[in-house]
Amino acid sequence: MLEELFSSLGLDRDQTSIYFHLLENGSATAGVLAKKIPVPRATLYYMLQQLTDKGIIIRSLKFGVRTFTAQHPQKIMQLFQQKVDLYSQQREKFKLLMPELEHKMAKHYFRPTFQIYEGEQGIQNALRDTILYRDVETLSFWPLKVMTEIAPPAFFDYLNRERVAANNSLRALWPENYTDIDLKKFHFFGASKELKRTVRIAPAGIDWSMGYMVYANKVLFISSRHEMFAFIVESADLAAVQRVQFEFMWQQSKQLVRK
Repeated sequence: MLEELFSSLGLDRDQTSIYFHLLENGSATAGVLAKKIPVPRATLYYMLQQLTDKGIIIRSLKFGVRTFTAQHPQKIMQLFQQKVDLYSQQREKFKLLMPELEHKMAKHYFRPTFQIYEGEQGIQNALRDTILYRDVETLSFWPLKVMTEIAPPAFFDYLNRERVAANNSLRALWPENYTDIDLKKFHFFGASKELKRTVRIAPAGIDWSMGYMVYANKVLFISSRHEMFAFIVESADLAAVQRVQFEFMWQQSKQLVRK
């Protein structure tokens, strides 16, 4: 997990190892680090320079000997905040350019009608597509227990907050085994006016392991964790067919009763 976090600051595994060695053992010279970090001496010097430039470590000179010291973890927290602030500023600037970019988009611009995604990160990217729109209704044929296994709760919490912020309502169909899930832990899957979500429970005996979501003129299909893939089909005809099927099942289903 720590390697993943530090990689977002542009650090590779060896650079992360240097930081943690200095954090745990105190200041050290390049010579001492060379014995601990299995990389060529020239590469080590280059990495130390990069870490210094990024503000991850401090370089100092004591009695003519150059030493390196890890920055306090609070400094690393500040670096993360700087990145958040920078991306936030860049996002706002890009948002201002959106009308111009959309105007420049060629009328014959080709939009893929089929996209496939693999692995946990791929599925998360596919789900993010559902929050690219505003003021739309999403229909979700959602095997709740299965879907909670394809991504961490924090991601679904984020996805839900973004959906609500975009004013996108959602109607969800769950199988009756939804009671196997602790809805207090997954509170963001709840049904309420604030969450802009209405839930019904499918008739007894109807269960499924692959979910789908219909939004705009797209249908997103998501497999179970066993197969870990998703695909999006952009087709007004397919979206219309899936809506008809969803509405039929919706009429046969019962409102979620809060306990």
